[in-house]
Amino acid sequence: IDGSNFYHGCKKAIGTNRIKFVEFAQYLCGSRKLVSIEYYNCPVLQQYNPKIYADQQRFFSRIKLIPQLNLHLARLVKRFDVTRHQQVIIEKGLDVMLAVHMFKHAISDSYDTVILVSGDGDFAPALEIIKRAYGKRVEHASFADERSDHLRQVCHKVWELEEHDIRRFTF
Repeated sequence: IDGSNFYHGCKKAIGTNRIKFVEFAQYLCGSRKLVSIEYYNCPVLQQYNPKIYADQQRFFSRIKLIPQLNLHLARLVKRFDVTRHQQVIIEKGLDVMLAVHMFKHAISDSYDTVILVSGDGDFAPALEIIKRAYGKRVEHASFADERSDHLRQVCHKVWELEEHDIRRFTF
């Protein structure tokens, strides 16, 4: 799960990110065995927004308690955006970490199917190689307004998440 992508999709679609991750992942797996949930995110920098930082740390503490979920953290960095002429905060390392882990688990034959929860089309080349070189089934789930046509073309199955799909996994 691309945490930032999923968080913003949930907030936009249903106004909350309070998701029962195991139930959501099992829904995507259907009758297949759920091996693990890999959740990727970047911690908010405390000095830039102490309230969001505290909220996010509570969220991380809660999801760390989920036995089938592994939390992976990349980082946020402040950079100067020359087109906007201002400082911006960007994710660093998250996409690469997620892709490397998909490859690592494909190579070790830890799964038959990988289900990427993200609408980020940058993952399409990685999924294409995992599918062709390792013979894995690749699927992705994303909100309809965030979907990538490139991902759709690569994947065996596409889950277009809508409000009613996600709302039943909230608490």
